[in-house]
Amino acid sequence: MNPAELQLQQFQNYLVQRRYSKNTIKTYLECLRVFTAFHSTKLLSEITLEDVYLFNTEYILKKNCSSSYQNQVINSIKLFYRSQYKKKLDIEQIERPRREKKLPNVLSKQEVKRIIQAPVNLKHKLMLCLIYACGLRRSELLNLVPREIHSDRNLLIIRQSKGKKDRIVPISNNLIEQLREYYKVYKPNVGCVTVTPLIYWNREQTSVTFRNYWDTAAARRQRFTPM
Repeated sequence: MNPAELQLQQFQNYLVQRRYSKNTIKTYLECLRVFTAFHSTKLLSEITLEDVYLFNTEYILKKNCSSSYQNQVINSIKLFYRSQYKKKLDIEQIERPRREKKLPNVLSKQEVKRIIQAPVNLKHKLMLCLIYACGLRRSELLNLVPREIHSDRNLLIIRQSKGKKDRIVPISNNLIEQLREYYKVYKPNVGCVTVTPLIYWNREQTSVTFRNYWDTAAARRQRFTPM
């Protein structure tokens, strides 16, 4: 293992100990590997603010990388040098990209209805309803456990989501009835001592499944849109 990779391994251990999420750790390490490869002729301890400027100009801007990627790189470099070298690069001198301001893509009631009605499978329909009605992220849906659904109070508790924060969201009586139907068919381990997810599914399957239903709803819209 070369010295740069060894230092990145130590940085990874630091992030794990600080309880950073797996996605953040993966993103930061990927950014730093690109950065170290760009400056492969220099030791990491010799990197200066001018080298960060150069990477920003000659790699990020020339390759037209996204503004979010640019921010991720800056954040990863800043934390890496602060934690591993006790060295504070004045990263704030580097101009961060201006925050994009885009209008949200708001679906009409008819479009939402078409998407939710697209699946025939009970589990898939429930997944879409939970995400839409409760405003869940994909990871929140997949990590949801039966004991956090409080039907008597019409509440759903999301534990340790983004930013390691808990939150409470309301859940309608209609959705509670769908959950009860789901329990009857799929029989999740509601009373299990171990923490068992309500829905067994992985990220890749979820993305493909939702995309298929989105395409199905879009096809129905085209089919019935008057000329």
